[in-house]
Amino acid sequence: MPRAKTKKIENIETDEKTISADNPEISQDCLPVSECVEPDNHTGADNDYIDDHIGAVSDCSQNHTENEKPPTTNHQSQTTIHKRLPIFDNFRGLVIFLTIILNFLRIYQHMMPDFLMHASRYVNAVYVMDIGVVAFVSVLSFLFSYNFRRKAEKQKLGEVYRFYILKSFVFIGFGFTYRFFETNFIGGLADGVHTTHFNVFVTYGFMTLFSLIFIQLKPYLRLIAGTVLIAVHQFVFLGIEATRQSILVNPEGGIVGILAWIGLCLIASAIGDYYFEKTKRKFYIATGVVMLTGLIYLILNLSISGAYMAIFLNKYYMTAGFIFISLAITLGFFIVFDKIKFLREKDIPLIAAIGKSALVFFVIGSLFHTIVQAIFGGSLWGERASLALAGATIVLITVTLGIAYIFQRFKIKIVL
Repeated sequence: MPRAKTKKIENIETDEKTISADNPEISQDCLPVSECVEPDNHTGADNDYIDDHIGAVSDCSQNHTENEKPPTTNHQSQTTIHKRLPIFDNFRGLVIFLTIILNFLRIYQHMMPDFLMHASRYVNAVYVMDIGVVAFVSVLSFLFSYNFRRKAEKQKLGEVYRFYILKSFVFIGFGFTYRFFETNFIGGLADGVHTTHFNVFVTYGFMTLFSLIFIQLKPYLRLIAGTVLIAVHQFVFLGIEATRQSILVNPEGGIVGILAWIGLCLIASAIGDYYFEKTKRKFYIATGVVMLTGLIYLILNLSISGAYMAIFLNKYYMTAGFIFISLAITLGFFIVFDKIKFLREKDIPLIAAIGKSALVFFVIGSLFHTIVQAIFGGSLWGERASLALAGATIVLITVTLGIAYIFQRFKIKIVL
């Protein structure tokens, strides 16, 4: 008999349903999901997960009798229909936007309140920009596993690994090039930073590269692996004087500190996977465990006098306490987004556009920061520093949102 025509229903409000032999309402009365769902032109989130967040379902079940059961493949039996999830674009966009502004304000850190900047290398504290580092990595890691699986459904597994390996080396190369430009053409970077020292781009590249070893594990195994890696970094490497100093002198912990970053990535990716489940029960359990761990570290840190490394809170060391407290705060804000309907289901103008091309905007913000330092240099510390601060910050916000408008207007999305 002729196949039913597909009818597109915009913005349908429906619960998630899993297509399986145990769900006859879906699997017996409808065509396979690939034939029943017509993607729209929504440009939210990454290409890798947009196809499963369409919000358009056909009414093909009306044209099939109970005896006309289309074949169901193994892949379809594990597929879940989700509504579109702009929450990831909105949350990621806001985190990146605030990170760009705070990173720029570091030029004027002598004028900024201490709690807005990074805590010193030797201070037992967690400040706003320290949390921003974890939030930045976490929001990029939430969809890592999901995107990997989506690519693996469309391409050979070897091609997917080659893509992520190439992506990792691109960021490592760009990061070291950026660091070389900073140290040789701007100069005067604080704390003896030099060309071979890591920055966030190099760290992100190595973190992605080594996380590929674990990315196909089930979420609970990634949670365990991530926790073990953070524990090894905390109680082994930070317990050795030589490696502790190696981590300390390198802004992002260097190659030794990567262990903790990988652990953070694996935990965030597992929690991100749990978010897609129908009840989100495991998402809230995992988030609750992270928050409880962070709270325990905070209580111990406030209760015990003395700078004991086991409970020390510091971004430069990438201590376990710092990671769990910062991740707990990040997840807390994410849950707030999830509970507010328009933040969860509607694109925030301009902010969502930043989230869809997050790394591109972060690169733009970093380059703006570096160019301002290169052009003005020491004059930023002069008598008119307050005026320079206000003017440069307004320019940065205007440029960033202007580019975001262009991306939004022409539906541009650059996923790196």
